[in-house]
Amino acid sequence: MYKYFSGERTRRVRFDHEHPKYEDFIDLWDKCRTCYLGEEAVKKASQSYLPFLSGQESTEYYRYKSRAIFLNIVKRTVQGLVGAAIRKTPIIDVPVGLEPHLEDCDLLGTSITELIHDILEELLVTGRSTLVIDRMDNSRTYLTQYNAESFMNWRMNQNVPTMAVFAEQLDVSMDGYDHHMKTQYRVYDFNEAGEVRVQIAMEKPPEEQKEDEDAFEIIYETVPTMKGDALRKLPIFTINSTGLGFDTMDSPPLLDLANLSLSHYRTSADLENGRHYTSLPQPWITGVDPDEYRHGIAVGGDTAWIIPNEMAKLGYLEFTGAGLGSLENALSEKEQMMAIAGARLLESKKGVESAEVSRIRQNIETSILSSIVINLQNGIEKALKYMAEWEGLNPDDVNVELNMDFVDVRIPHQEIIALVQSYQMGGISMDTLLHNLKQGEVIPSDVSIEEERDKIELDHGTVEQPQQDRSEVLEDSPEEKVRKELSDSGRGD
Repeated sequence: MYKYFSGERTRRVRFDHEHPKYEDFIDLWDKCRTCYLGEEAVKKASQSYLPFLSGQESTEYYRYKSRAIFLNIVKRTVQGLVGAAIRKTPIIDVPVGLEPHLEDCDLLGTSITELIHDILEELLVTGRSTLVIDRMDNSRTYLTQYNAESFMNWRMNQNVPTMAVFAEQLDVSMDGYDHHMKTQYRVYDFNEAGEVRVQIAMEKPPEEQKEDEDAFEIIYETVPTMKGDALRKLPIFTINSTGLGFDTMDSPPLLDLANLSLSHYRTSADLENGRHYTSLPQPWITGVDPDEYRHGIAVGGDTAWIIPNEMAKLGYLEFTGAGLGSLENALSEKEQMMAIAGARLLESKKGVESAEVSRIRQNIETSILSSIVINLQNGIEKALKYMAEWEGLNPDDVNVELNMDFVDVRIPHQEIIALVQSYQMGGISMDTLLHNLKQGEVIPSDVSIEEERDKIELDHGTVEQPQQDRSEVLEDSPEEKVRKELSDSGRGD
C-alpha cells in the first residue's frame, strides 16, 4: 500500500490519518494531560475549559479567568499513586548479556526503573503507553516510549498487529539558534514478503506538492533483522490501564477526577468574580453638574470633596454578597467528591478526612493501581523478552516483578518491642515473630523468613532463643528493688 524507493506506487497515501479510536480518545487524553500540567496549561486552553460569561468582552474575560484558581489535584494524585507503587524496588531478572540494557534502556541514559516510573505516570494520566524495540546497525537493541497522543494509527488482522504509525517532532532548523519543528511519521508494517518494514515519512512543503503525486515523501526505509533473518512480528508493545494490545483501550483512569477538577475551577472563577464585585464599594454622587465633574473625582483618605450644592448627596454602593454562600458550598462539596474519586493529599477543612472517605479513597486507589501495575509488569516483561531474543539470549531468563504493596505498613517501635517480648515469654513462635516483622517491613522485602532465620543462627549460634522466666523479662517492681537492696546490704531479714 505504500510507495517504494523504486518509484513503484500502488495508490496515493497519507501517513497522517488517525485511527477511529484515536479520534474518540484524543480529547480525553488532552483534558487529563492539561489538568496534570496544572493551572497555566488549563488557563492557556481558555474557553475549552472556562467559557465566556454572557455578554462578556475579551478584557473582562481575561480578568475573570485570571482570578480563578485551579487546584492541581490530578498531578498530586498521580504523584501519590506513583510513589505508592514504586516505594519498593522492582525485581527484574535478565540474562547477563542484557544487564547493561537495564542501566541504559533507550541509549539516552534512562534506566529501566526510571522508564517504569515514566510509563506508570502515562498510564495514570492517559491510560496508554507504547514501547517500541529497535536496533541500530552494529549496535544493540533499545526501547523507545511513545505516549498515547503520538501513537496515532494502527491496523489489526485477526488480533495480530499489522501496522503502526507514530508521530514524531523533528527540529529541521537550518542554523544553531532557530527552532523549527516539523512532524515526521514512523511507520511499521509488512512488505510483500511478509517482513517487518520501518519507514520514516514527512509531508512535502505545499509548493512541492502536486495533484497527481503523494503529498508525503519517504526519507528512510529499512527491514530490521534478527540473527540474519527479517522480523516476522512487530516489535511493539502497547500497555493500557486495562490490558495489553493496540485496541485494548479505555477512558483514562483519572478522567472523573479531571472533570471534577475543571468543574471546581469554573465554580472558583464564578466565586472569585463575585467576590471581586461585592467586596469593592462603588462611590456615587447626586445633585451635581456632570460637566463640572466630567473628569471624575478622586477618592481616598487624603482627598477632600468641595461641593457647592448643599442638596447634593453622596455615598457608597455596597453589595451584601449573600448569593456567594452557595458557590462556597459548591466548592466544598466538589472537594469532597474529588477526595472520594481518589484525590490524594486533599484535606478537609479540619485537615483530616473522615474514616469513610479514607476507606473509599484507599479502595479506589488500590483498585486503580493493581490493574495498572499488573499490566505494566506484563508489558515490560514481554518487551524485555523480545529484546533478549533479538540479542540472541534466552527470553525464559527474563522475569519482572513490580511492587503490589501500596500501603506503608511499617510497625511502630513500641509494637516491635511487644512482639519480641511476646516471643521471649513463649507467647509466639520464632516463625510468627519473623512473619510479623516481615509484614511490617522491618525485614527487607527481598529477604525471606528462612534467610532471616539462617542469619540469626549465624549471628547467635542458634535459631530458637531459650525461653526466659517472666521475672527476667519484666522490669522489677519498686518493692522488689527495695528487697534486693536490703538483701545485698545484709538487712534483708
